[in-house]
Amino acid sequence: MGSLAVLAGIVTWWVGPNLVNLAVVDAQRDQPFTLFDFVRGPPAEVFAARYQRPMVGLMASEGGALVDDYRLEHLITGKRRDDWPYLTRLHMPRAADLVRVLTSSPYHVMVDLAPEFATLQVGSYAVPHPDWRPALVVWLVRNAQRNAGTDPLDPVLDILSRGDGRLVWDTRVTIMSNDEHWQRIAVLDFPSVSAAMGWLRHSEVKTARAIANSRSSDLSLAVYRREQGFD
Repeated sequence: MGSLAVLAGIVTWWVGPNLVNLAVVDAQRDQPFTLFDFVRGPPAEVFAARYQRPMVGLMASEGGALVDDYRLEHLITGKRRDDWPYLTRLHMPRAADLVRVLTSSPYHVMVDLAPEFATLQVGSYAVPHPDWRPALVVWLVRNAQRNAGTDPLDPVLDILSRGDGRLVWDTRVTIMSNDEHWQRIAVLDFPSVSAAMGWLRHSEVKTARAIANSRSSDLSLAVYRREQGFD
């Protein structure tokens, strides 16, 4: 029994407690899992060749797939650490298979060969809306409480009718990489970046955003546009 505990401790130290939980402990480990892969680093061509395409290939080897590819248009609220130029949405049929990818030798070789890249991988079992439109408004929130009157995003989500936005994903998240403390993600989609920015600039929305900022211990807000032509 003691040796098993030691082994579990070594595995946890090596891959991180969240990955161990998804692969071994979590009863949902055989359920589908959605991964948001935020990346910063070199220019787009280098990112695609040295990170994104290899990552998509590794996911495909375990049955996963790239769903959407986005680029940052505006960091509305956040710090330097929240500036993630590249965002990929990936789907994995089983969470345990995602862990297999992220702990594989090819994945670690890819990461070791691209030390200039930084990543933030957040994911959830919550099934997102199936078809996302070209522009995203993405919140990352530290305070993930959802009780009435305490949800920091209630003020903004309550006035989606002021524009053409849809709530396509709102869930607690597991941090797969990085030591960030985010607990929740909320994603709105819009038909265009201009529509998203118009909604964010609406006077009522600006007031609601200020309330959301004051209610959260930490919050990031960014606007992304879908990248065309990925193959």
